[in-house]
Amino acid sequence: MKTIPLAALPCALVLALTAHAQTPDTVRIPASAPHFTLPDHPYRLSEADLYTYKGAYDLSNGKSLYLFTRGYTLYAEVDNEGRHRLVPASDHTFVAADRQLKLELDAHDDGTINGTLTMVVPATQIGGVAKDATLVVATLR
Repeated sequence: MKTIPLAALPCALVLALTAHAQTPDTVRIPASAPHFTLPDHPYRLSEADLYTYKGAYDLSNGKSLYLFTRGYTLYAEVDNEGRHRLVPASDHTFVAADRQLKLELDAHDDGTINGTLTMVVPATQIGGVAKDATLVVATLR
């Protein structure tokens, strides 16, 4: 009778050591894909305000940004990578409805416009083979 509990003790120790050896030293928590938050209440801009932003802009990364309107809606397209419907977040900030792009524009009295474009770009477009996405920031020239 006393041999059964004594035999169970080494088995329990082996199981405990095996379970401890299989536990990794680091814990990986996958991050959510980068994206931008849409405003709770879209900011209202007049058609004239939207018209001031229309046009083609050279970006600091060598690509081109095209802003165009359809009615009271502003759209953005970088080269021929697909258009994004923009939602005004403030006078000079827009977020794409698909949460893949944020555009901050600064219109000057002399008619020039500069700003910053931040996009979520798949890593494969940047040259990697991973499926992860990264943020790319480019300034308007």
